[in-house]
Amino acid sequence: DFVDWAGGVCKSQTDGVSKSGDSTFQLIGIIHTIAVLFKKAPRSSLLNCIETLWEPIIKLQDQCKPTLILRKLLMKLFTRLGCAYLPPRIASWRYQRGQRSLLSETSTGKEQKAEHRPERPEQIAFSH
Repeated sequence: DFVDWAGGVCKSQTDGVSKSGDSTFQLIGIIHTIAVLFKKAPRSSLLNCIETLWEPIIKLQDQCKPTLILRKLLMKLFTRLGCAYLPPRIASWRYQRGQRSLLSETSTGKEQKAEHRPERPEQIAFSH
């Protein structure tokens, strides 16, 4: 499972197992991938992943000296983790359409325009 592996890599980074430059790039890639997962995946599957990732990511934020990009990605991930815990909010404007039909609106609109259209003469005289 990717989430377990990513949690293990974050934990090893905080434990001081690997401090090389390659591991920093790997860590940036992992955090970026997790942030994208928390953006695209359904909430029901994300709630199980939060338990695995929360502690290693918090330790990573506290113990490592993160680069600018890593701080940005960690803040993005913390925001998305918090939003996953919030209940879903349905936009009120989405369901106000009711029983209207686009077909009926367009047909009545054409009739109204036809009624209000002034009659045009067949031939228009141009003066030279």
